[in-house]
Amino acid sequence: MAKTSEEPKKIVASESSGGLNRRDLMKFGIYTGAAVASNGIGVASAAQQNQSPYAASAKQFVPMSRWKGVTGRTATAGYVNDSGRAYGNGPMDETSRRIVEWVSGASESLLTDEVVHDMGWMLVDTIGCAIAGFESNSIRIGAKVARIYPAGPLKSTVWGYDISTPPDLAGFVNGSMVRHNDFNDNGAHASDIVPGILAVAEALHSTGRQALLAMIISWEVYGALQLAAPNYPKNGIDNLYVGPACAMAVGKLMGLNNDQLANALSLSLVPHLPMRIDHAYGPNSMSKGNHDAEMVRCAIFGAICAREGMTGPAQPFEGMGGLWDVVTGPFDLKIPSHAGGNPMHKLDDSDHRLVVQALEYKRFPGNGGAPIMSLMPDFQNFAKPEDIESVLIEVNSFGDGSDPGKFDPRNEETADHSTPYYIAWALVHGDLFLDAYTQESLMNPEVRALMKKITIHEDPTLHGFKLTVRRKDGQEMTRTASEGGQDVGGRPTPIDTEELKKKFDRICAYKGITTEHRERIRKTWYDLGAIKDTAEAIHTTLVHFGAFKPL
Repeated sequence: MAKTSEEPKKIVASESSGGLNRRDLMKFGIYTGAAVASNGIGVASAAQQNQSPYAASAKQFVPMSRWKGVTGRTATAGYVNDSGRAYGNGPMDETSRRIVEWVSGASESLLTDEVVHDMGWMLVDTIGCAIAGFESNSIRIGAKVARIYPAGPLKSTVWGYDISTPPDLAGFVNGSMVRHNDFNDNGAHASDIVPGILAVAEALHSTGRQALLAMIISWEVYGALQLAAPNYPKNGIDNLYVGPACAMAVGKLMGLNNDQLANALSLSLVPHLPMRIDHAYGPNSMSKGNHDAEMVRCAIFGAICAREGMTGPAQPFEGMGGLWDVVTGPFDLKIPSHAGGNPMHKLDDSDHRLVVQALEYKRFPGNGGAPIMSLMPDFQNFAKPEDIESVLIEVNSFGDGSDPGKFDPRNEETADHSTPYYIAWALVHGDLFLDAYTQESLMNPEVRALMKKITIHEDPTLHGFKLTVRRKDGQEMTRTASEGGQDVGGRPTPIDTEELKKKFDRICAYKGITTEHRERIRKTWYDLGAIKDTAEAIHTTLVHFGAFKPL
């Protein structure tokens, strides 16, 4: 197209490759359903209206910049909105349609014995991480806020505090609890959505199998979107797909029809573009641990609104000013995605697991699973803290844990994302656990002194993570992530069920959970598929755990 100053005064649609053809216009929801005529826009046939936008190649995608500055345009009559959607809403874009139709058709046939087994351990780990985050400052604030909003017809519980509140607020506080220590599933942290699903399942008295199916849906939608458009963090947007994934999961629990599901999907996405600043560089705020939970809260609220008849933009992905236009560029979504791992990738053709079955679980509470942590006893044997002259940490990317702002952590949220802090702590103590993040621990003088000897160097050619400790006598020890329970890319090697059990037990012991209560929690959530009422499971295991100070 010519430069803006040379634009004609009237836009004429054509089928020529150099202009804005009918499919381009359909993709943006502009003159949607209109047939092309040489002198204007006419009425389309049903076949033309229903033609997939994917008939046009990605090269024909019209970025918004091609519309900016165009003036003197003319619109003529002829558009017919015969989508049949509630409140005169327009037709869904193709991406929304694919998601909604898959979610609508998803059934409990997905819950094979193997899937239920794997999800049982996911739930035990997720609940354990919630217990780990209990009574932290941000969680207490969330519980206080939840008290302001007493439950109405939909009642959900803020775990540990026995507060009854609407499901969106319960999902927010409980989701914040799960994520607080950066201890739950690695990378995407999509288990942040689980408390939102359970809050809605509690309010609706859904069965355990219904809740499990909703969780499968959340991971499959998340995985499909992440695999289709994986590079959006480069635009400063982070974990964008938590909202749509949660909306589809809870929408399924609510029994929304396709039209309502599409509105819930749109309402969860369009008003909410989370910026990566909440856990990128510099000291972190409480928002680092709460940002996914906020997306969950908004998604639940949007789904409830959709159930009551609220509508959202019909083409949130492909319309002009939609996700493709503003953030990601065009993509071809496939669902189910047959994806897994971290970062999200296509599974091998012989690997038929669902996304939720291909999760990575953390051994240690910290950024990236705190790589190389299992080698700390070797470093301790090599050098006492007072004998260390310098520590060099080499990473392939600063990510969100190695910038200069992480060298003076003053709160838990900064500390668990501070590579210099958790390495210094582990060199002194030989381990990394929840006790590293108390206020007293953050000011530990021995750890602080060692942090001053740390240098972090970014080397894009490096695979993973490398640590070199130099003693005052000149001797050095160097180890890489692949030697410390990580693969060559710095990702954790798989954690087995015995390790997950020990992790859960250690968290419960640290938080003062009795053995009897611990085993009741484990059995209930591992066997969620056998539960007839999710509300009962929550009320018998999660209303109270551990001790808390009055709010």
